[in-house]
Amino acid sequence: MHIPPKTKKTNYQYTIAGHQINDSYHWLEDVDDRSVKKWVDEQNMYFNAYIGEKRITRYVREFEDKFNYTWRSTPRLIGKFWYYQERNVTEQRPRYLRCRKPFRDSQLILDSNKLPPDVKVALFQPSLSGDYYIYEITQSGSEKTIIHIGNMSNSQPVDKEIMVGRGGYCKWLDDESGFYYKKPDPLLVEKSQPDYYQRIYFHRLGDDPSDDKQIFGKHLSKEYSMVFGLSSDNKNLVVLATKGWQHSRVFILKLKTNIYSEILKLDKTFKHPLILEDKLLIHTLNGAPNGKILSCSFSQLMKGIENWQTIVKPEKDRILDTCIVLKNYLVCSFVKNVASEIKIYSKTGQLKTTVDLPKYSSVNDMMSTNSENQLSFSYSNFIISRSIVLYDVDNNTQKILQKPQFDLSREMKVRQMKCESKDGVEIPFFMVASKKITLNSNNPLVLYGYGGFGISLLPAYNIYREKFLRQNGIYVVANIRGGGEFGKHWHTEGINKNKEKSFDDFIAVAKTLIRKKYTKPSKLAIWGGSNGGLLVSAAMIKEPKLFGAVIANVPLCDMYRFHKFLIASRWKEEYGDPEKPGDFSKIKKWSPYHNVLNNTTYPPILLRAGMNDSRVHPMHAWKFAARLQEYNLNSFVYTDLNSGHTGGSSLNDDIVSQARNWAFIDKTILKSNR
Repeated sequence: MHIPPKTKKTNYQYTIAGHQINDSYHWLEDVDDRSVKKWVDEQNMYFNAYIGEKRITRYVREFEDKFNYTWRSTPRLIGKFWYYQERNVTEQRPRYLRCRKPFRDSQLILDSNKLPPDVKVALFQPSLSGDYYIYEITQSGSEKTIIHIGNMSNSQPVDKEIMVGRGGYCKWLDDESGFYYKKPDPLLVEKSQPDYYQRIYFHRLGDDPSDDKQIFGKHLSKEYSMVFGLSSDNKNLVVLATKGWQHSRVFILKLKTNIYSEILKLDKTFKHPLILEDKLLIHTLNGAPNGKILSCSFSQLMKGIENWQTIVKPEKDRILDTCIVLKNYLVCSFVKNVASEIKIYSKTGQLKTTVDLPKYSSVNDMMSTNSENQLSFSYSNFIISRSIVLYDVDNNTQKILQKPQFDLSREMKVRQMKCESKDGVEIPFFMVASKKITLNSNNPLVLYGYGGFGISLLPAYNIYREKFLRQNGIYVVANIRGGGEFGKHWHTEGINKNKEKSFDDFIAVAKTLIRKKYTKPSKLAIWGGSNGGLLVSAAMIKEPKLFGAVIANVPLCDMYRFHKFLIASRWKEEYGDPEKPGDFSKIKKWSPYHNVLNNTTYPPILLRAGMNDSRVHPMHAWKFAARLQEYNLNSFVYTDLNSGHTGGSSLNDDIVSQARNWAFIDKTILKSNR
């Protein structure tokens, strides 16, 4: 029998919302402390001893065999060239290429395989004429980015690198004299919250980056994040500044004078501002729970909201997901009954056509271009992998640029089902399983969920699921409240004071699957990441006898202190503010770390943390694991030392991480002895 490493307990206390809290594992919040690093190493060894190296190695090898094809990204037309990424069977990271026609006679621009092994390219942005390009890199899974500038003709560097912090964002001037980018103000940034105080800067090619001038953002409070776009004449910068996840402000900055004006205050404006010739387009939920596109000419922007026109508004049963612009058209993707739909409109919002997609499919990406009326996009579903399509809007014709690499439709079936939650609301979920599945209550089943930030879980192919499905496994995705599958109300019904509803929805799906004899508790694993990690942790705490295993990747667990780390204070509107007594009274009912019961047996749980996570601090997983291990030998936390919130830097990093997760499923609910 394996015994967890000993974890010291301290007498640390603090007060929040008038309550005195004992926090024995507070010391695990310091990622730089030597004793914490030693504890992390011991916990990794504890998990490895439990799972067995051979089991993980077997999954790694089987997953590696799946990547025996050339992967390509959806190409994007910028100027006269199509740009895309490609990774062949021998490569760990993609190469960046361009061509005159998609995937033909391509020119290599950047080979990320030649960068240091712990480095990943996070963004690639060519200039309009194709003489220069920007690429941003991150290291060891961190989202702290560094901007590099390259010469397209010889791939040689141009100017010094620019440190921009988490999640850079760039826009070239059409004349290629320079570009705009955002980064935290280095004079104000705080170590505990390194993404705050975002500002917009301008870099002129040939200048030292230390001389780059801050042109916008000084008047905004530290919590604001920004995206921006350039007007067609390059005379104005349109800035969408968002505080939290609910409120946005739109500014217009005249670049000649650096004078800005606020033109809109909107509820939950999101996506990027779009420029269509002389008009500004905004995708918003303001006054439209299912979303809409507002349009206004630049000459009328200062005259008030009454000059804005609604040019696209979805029907009641559809949610506006994404909008992009072509030369003469708008292309919008919608969510209808938790699947994608693409519609193409004229500049004024007249519907031209609907693009056919297979049933239960989702659009993975749509690429915009202001110079042509050609749309490139890709789509997939649970059992058929990605297809890449080039659609000629003028002629209403489409060409398949890349066919699916995997098709399980002969063996597997997708079903969309519903159940009733605790308060009577119907909750939809997708089930993926063999066509020959039997209802004997003995099928291994993985239930996946997220339920937060208005994010929709749409049908999509995952290469790592195939092995499990072929072992009579059932894979279920729950579309619970807190997500965006059915619009703004679906989101708000599962956040803040309503957060417990998302947990209740998830538990209701699990109970339905058991009642209908698809599985039983010992064969039922739940899985989620980030907010989904909070979801499965809270569900386990509420119903410990309902599940046979839990995987919580980069989870939030200490909800009394989540807002004190990294970017998480922006999430108060999602979870509530624990400093406020009213919000605290709700949070204390479901915060996983604070609701672990003494002498209670919980199912085996694997918590994964990323040492370089810049969104969810690893202390959440560490402290929760320490608390669970007081009474549960099968509680594990594994920390990826060279990864962050979204994983590591290479294909192998991803494969090993997935192998670890599926090896845990293998040992717990598949009961494999290998």
